[in-house]
Amino acid sequence: MGGKALDAWLLTDRGILALDGKPAPGVPFGERSAVAGVSRQDIGVIVDQHEVWILSGDRWKKAASSGDALYSIERSEDGRFLVGTGCARVAWVEGGRLAYIEAFDAVPE
Repeated sequence: MGGKALDAWLLTDRGILALDGKPAPGVPFGERSAVAGVSRQDIGVIVDQHEVWILSGDRWKKAASSGDALYSIERSEDGRFLVGTGCARVAWVEGGRLAYIEAFDAVPE
């Protein structure tokens, strides 16, 4: 892994914690709830159910916000993040916003 040490984090209602239970260093959203995350080359995290943050290298970036509650995040094969909402909607995280997938929204209930 290029000599870089790997960290393990705990995603909790008190934010992202290191294994010793203390807040992970360098996390810009502090002790706010981090309920889901995906780790590959980048890490995507849902914070307080309404924000998506992405860690790329050593840098955190707020990638999007939503009025809907966000519950799941996954990274697709093309490298984009996909989120699921509490309103049964699915959206790509792109360009600082959520781009909802229209075909998914068109499925009759």
